Formats: sequence, C-alpha cells, structure tokens
Amino acid sequence: MRSRLMDVTTLSAAVSTRRLLVVEDDDSIRETVGEALRAEGFEVQTCADGASALNLITAETSDPVDLIVLDLMLPGLGGLDLCRELRRINNTTPILVISARDSETDRVLGLEVGADDYLVKPFGLRELVARCRALLRRSSQSETSPSQPHSFSCSKKSGDWILSATRKPWMFTSAGCGKRLSRSPHRLS
Repeated sequence: MRSRLMDVTTLSAAVSTRRLLVVEDDDSIRETVGEALRAEGFEVQTCADGASALNLITAETSDPVDLIVLDLMLPGLGGLDLCRELRRINNTTPILVISARDSETDRVLGLEVGADDYLVKPFGLRELVARCRALLRRSSQSETSPSQPHSFSCSKKSGDWILSATRKPWMFTSAGCGKRLSRSPHRLS
C-alpha cells in the first residue's frame, strides 16, 4: 500500500507541474522572471530570441509548453512575428506578452496577432504570476477532454481513493469499482 501511495504522489506532482517558456532578450529580466516562476512551482525554460523559441516550441512533441511569456522587442524574429507564426501554424499555447511598449495601439496589436494577455513593463512579479495562473486556468477549462486530462488530484477517504480528473471525481475502492462523485475538489493528504 505504501508503494502505491508513493506512485500516486509522484504521478500527481508530475502531472500538475506546468511548463512555461520565458522569451526575453534582457538577461536580468529573463533570470528574474524565471526565478520568480520557479519559486511558484512552475517548470521554466528560457530563450533570448524569437528564433530559438520557435525552434523549441515546434520541435517539442512529448512535453509541450503550457504557457509562453513573450517579450516583443527581441533580436531577429521579434515577439509579434513569433506570435503571428505560432497562430499561423495553429499553435494554441497561451501567450502572455511582457513589453515596454505601453500605448493602446501596441497593446491592441499584440492581442490582435494572437496574444492572450499583455502586461506592460515595469510590472510586479505577483501580478505576472497571477496572470500566468489565470491563463493556465482558462486554458485548462477550455481543453477539458476525458481522454487527455490536464490535471488530477487524489485523496483517501474512509479507506477508498478519490481521483478527480478534469473536474470529474471518481471513487475507487480496493475492489477497483468506481462511481461518479460530486464536483467538490479532493486532495491527497
């Protein structure tokens, strides 16, 4: 029984970790944003230019990025062009633009080419984290598919395990039978 608990805990941690890609050419900002997001439990990769980011995103097959934090003013392939290209190839990964360009025209253009949110520099790290979480939450809600759940949680209640996958909790008894439960959240304790 102990080994099963360890397996479920390990699997739960692996499934719930969200992969973020920070694309920013300023080393200081890239490192600060990456560290802040890692401190919040995200797995973070970084790129200093748009071409590297595009190569990373399009080459991935088994572990896709869950969210892209994207600067607009990048060397070579700029942020707007990267955003356009990702949407052109039907990549639906949420994109949070971070940019010093603060005019209404710049913000609207960023959103029109495919960004999901736009945050003007300088920004607070708490707001950045909150916006990332909101985008991931909306992304998870819009992609609910029973065959590919984005997350799950487990708990043990009265000797039975409760598994909640894609907001559909099920109870599994030691006999392996399952039944649908209420929509209330359950956690492994």
